[in-house]
Amino acid sequence: GRQRRPSAMADPDSLHDESRHASPPPPPPRTTHLASSLTSAKSLIALQLVSRLITFSLNQALIRIASPKVFGTAAVQFDLVRDTILFLAREGVRAVVVRIPGESKVEERRDREWIEDDRVHNLINLPLGLGLAVAAGLLPLYLQSLPITTTSQPCFHAALGIYVSATLIELATEPFYLVAQLSSPVNTELRVQAEGTAIVIRAVVTVASLAAANERYALLAFAAGQMAYSLALQCRYAHAYWQYAALWRIPFRRTQ
Repeated sequence: GRQRRPSAMADPDSLHDESRHASPPPPPPRTTHLASSLTSAKSLIALQLVSRLITFSLNQALIRIASPKVFGTAAVQFDLVRDTILFLAREGVRAVVVRIPGESKVEERRDREWIEDDRVHNLINLPLGLGLAVAAGLLPLYLQSLPITTTSQPCFHAALGIYVSATLIELATEPFYLVAQLSSPVNTELRVQAEGTAIVIRAVVTVASLAAANERYALLAFAAGQMAYSLALQCRYAHAYWQYAALWRIPFRRTQ
């Protein structure tokens, strides 16, 4: 009978055609992780550029609307209080949480405990409490150090109270922010959306409030813009991670 041609003797040209039309192998995990990291880095750089441009444009508009004294009080004094509270209350916690060893810290399923590591669960609840303590200790010292010409401005104490309240609201958003940072992959898109939207809202509210208010309520206009920023940030993060709000009801757990 007629013998069949063995498969080992197949036509090299046909084998080359089949290999050429075959689907390429999937990228290795390291390459995928690198691409994700580059995308996150680009998004954060874009966020910083947009933030700086909007802040610069806002300051140029506010210089023409508000008096130099009011602008200096809001842009220097109030921002100093806000930045001091935020730095002392949350930066250390952020640095510690992201360095806790372990592959998976956030559990996405809702039918079980959503945080795996008790150390993470305890730490992400600290910023708001630390912020309250820092604000209680900082404000008396800050007010005593200010000259009477600054504290005697109309609505100064009310505007300062709104700034501090907005800062505490921003610290209440910190657990949601840390959940986004601990997710795999890191939810950079949410951070860009939340902060970008909040910056735009702050600019619009501040300029609109200053345009509508007279000189007596100028400091309150700046405070209203800052409060709008914190509320926008809180709403966006809470909308994304509302299923994790139970962390506020059980703030601390015993670690083993």
